[in-house]
Amino acid sequence: FYNCSGFDGKLSIPKTVTSISDYAFYNCSGFTGELILPDSLGNISSHAFSGCSGFTGDLVIPDKVYSIGSYAFSGCTGFTGNLVLSDNLDDIGSGAFSGCSGFTGNLVIPDDVDYIYDGAFSGCTGLDGYLTMGSGVKTIGKNAFENCNLKGKVTFSDKLTKIGDNAFSSCKYLKEFEFLGEAPVVVSAEFENRSFAEDAKLYYSFGWEYWTSPTWNGYSATEITEAKATVTISSLKLSKGVNGNVTVSISENSEVTCVQFALRYDPNVIKVVSASAGELFEEAIVNYSKEGVIYFIWDSLESLEESAVLLNIEIKAVDGGSKKQTNIEIDTTEEIIFVDKQIKDVKIEIKNGTVDVVDVLYGDVNGDGKINVIDANFIRKFSAKLISFTDEQMLAADVDGNGKVNVIDANLIRKYAAKVISGFPVME
Repeated sequence: FYNCSGFDGKLSIPKTVTSISDYAFYNCSGFTGELILPDSLGNISSHAFSGCSGFTGDLVIPDKVYSIGSYAFSGCTGFTGNLVLSDNLDDIGSGAFSGCSGFTGNLVIPDDVDYIYDGAFSGCTGLDGYLTMGSGVKTIGKNAFENCNLKGKVTFSDKLTKIGDNAFSSCKYLKEFEFLGEAPVVVSAEFENRSFAEDAKLYYSFGWEYWTSPTWNGYSATEITEAKATVTISSLKLSKGVNGNVTVSISENSEVTCVQFALRYDPNVIKVVSASAGELFEEAIVNYSKEGVIYFIWDSLESLEESAVLLNIEIKAVDGGSKKQTNIEIDTTEEIIFVDKQIKDVKIEIKNGTVDVVDVLYGDVNGDGKINVIDANFIRKFSAKLISFTDEQMLAADVDGNGKVNVIDANLIRKYAAKVISGFPVME
C-alpha cells in the first residue's frame, strides 16, 4: 500500500496479522480515523506507517508486539490521544514516533525495553504528562526525547549505561534525573550537544562508581544518602458510570512520623465517592469535600517502618466527553511533608497514577458485541490457564466488579444469557 493517498476513514488490521513489513502503509496520508492493531501482532517494521498523518485518537500497541522498527510511525501528526506501548516491547527503533506531535498525556516506557534508539520520540511536543522510564532500559540514543514537553523526575535503573547527545534536549519541564546505578559511560556535556538541559539536577545513589559531586560532567550532581520511601498511586481502567478503587501506598519506608500532601485529579473525568485512611493511618485527617483535590494529613509519636496503604479512594467514572483520562497525582504546588522522628526530610519517590475511562460492554469477553455462553466459556478457559486476556478483556470479564476474573464471573454471564438476571453487579 506504499504511497496510496486515496484511502480514508479508519484502518483496522485483521486479527490474523502477526507482522507488518517495511513501508507497508508508507505515506498513506488519506486515512482520517483510528488505527486499530490486532492482539495477534508481534512486529511493526521500519517505516510501516510513516507519513500517515491522518490517523486520529489513541494509539495502542498490542502486548505481543516486541519490536517497533525505525520511523515506523514517523510523521503521524494526526494522533490526538494517548500512546500506549506494549508491555513486551524489547526495543524502540530510531525515529519510531518522531514528529508525532499530537500525542498527549503520560508516556510509560515498559520494563522490558532495552534500547530506545536515536530520535525515537523526537518532536512529540504534545506529550505533556509524566515520563516513566522502564527498569530494563540500557541505552537511550541521541535526540531520543528532544522537544518533548514531558514533566516530573525521571528515574533510571542500575541497568542504564549510555545516554546520547541531546537525548533530553529542549525538554524544558524535565529538570531532575535520578540514577540508581553507575554513571552512564557516555553523556555529552558540550554546550551544543548536552544530553540534559544546562540547569538539570542529577541525583545518584550512594556507593556507585564514576560519579562526582557537587558536579559531574558539567551538571549539578548530588549523592542520595538520606532516608527514602516510595509513594505509589495505583492506576486503573473503568467504564463510564462504574465505581473503582485507587490506593495510595508507601513502601521502602524509612521511619516516617509526619505526612502531609494533596492529590489532584480531573473532576470532569472521575468523581470521588469516598476517601479514607489506611489501617495504619486511622488517625489521619482526610478531606475530599472540594472537587478535584484530596488532602491527607497524619502524624504520630511512633515512627512507621513498614509498607502500608496511606489512603483508599473509591471513585466513579463520569462522562468526560472527549476527555477520558485523568492523572491522580501528588500536587507539587501544595506543601509536601514526609519527615522521620528526628523531623528530617525523608526523600520521596512519587509514582503517580492514571485513570482511563474506556468504552466496554460488560460480559462481552470475545469482543463480538454480544453476551452469551461463548463469553462464559472464554472465562472458564482463562481460569484454567488455557488462554490469556488483554486488559480490555479483563475489564469486560470482571462482571462482579471485584477486580478478579474467575468462574463466578462466568456463572453470572450464563445467568444473564439465560435471562435469570438482567444486569451485572459491576453496573449497580
